[in-house]
Amino acid sequence: MLNQFCGETRKDCLLIVDPLRHIFVQGEDYKVLDDTTKNFSAHVYWTMKNLNAATNSNYACTYGNWVKAYDNEYGDFVWLPFSGYEANIMANVDANLQPWYAAAGLNNGVIRNIVDIAVNPTQKQRDLLYRINVNPVVFFPGDGYVVWGQKTLQKKPSAFDRINVRRLFLVLEKATLAVMRYFVFEPNTVFTRTRVVNVLTPIFEIPKNNEGVYDYLIVCDERNNTPAVCDKNELVCDIYLKPVRIAEYILVNFIATRTDQDFTELL
Repeated sequence: MLNQFCGETRKDCLLIVDPLRHIFVQGEDYKVLDDTTKNFSAHVYWTMKNLNAATNSNYACTYGNWVKAYDNEYGDFVWLPFSGYEANIMANVDANLQPWYAAAGLNNGVIRNIVDIAVNPTQKQRDLLYRINVNPVVFFPGDGYVVWGQKTLQKKPSAFDRINVRRLFLVLEKATLAVMRYFVFEPNTVFTRTRVVNVLTPIFEIPKNNEGVYDYLIVCDERNNTPAVCDKNELVCDIYLKPVRIAEYILVNFIATRTDQDFTELL
């Protein structure tokens, strides 16, 4: 229901889906994987995979963990779903950077005010979760608790299977809608269409100059506003975007060369 509400009704927000508590924690304070008869593959990975099997949306995302924090009202430590913590991380990214930056990693994805996580996946386990569009939450000694993924729940590979791209479009679509409503009932002429481009351009210059898009193109002229379109009392504006992709995998190659090697020849 919430997925449909976000992706089809509102289309201006992102749903953070919490996995079921019993996948990670059972009883008051017992981690599932502390049971030696249970393992990550069968009791976390496959359960998460089946849980999200029916969801296919770039307006939703999920994080594969529960976290332990102190509850002032309860007066003790409790296990909590992760959605509120990720929403806080996204809000901090919005406030200090831009919404199209990834709310993940050692710079922008550090989790505050928690003392434990239900599962600390290994590299191989993190890769398994990421293949099924589940974002890992991990603990790195010396760096703390960190969000280590930024995928949406869209199954088909595209730019929209990443949260930063979806959030980029949420911002730009909202800003564009706010501007375009002032052109309703204006004459569909060259003058009006030129005004549309001129008003929209500063909006898209912001992400271009702040690592949101590599480039963009706004088309609102006779090419997409043909006489047939004008006769239907419509004004068409096509906006093409090249969203910035996030470096989720860093490949570093070390190459030994001869002592007399000219490096310019290698490049």
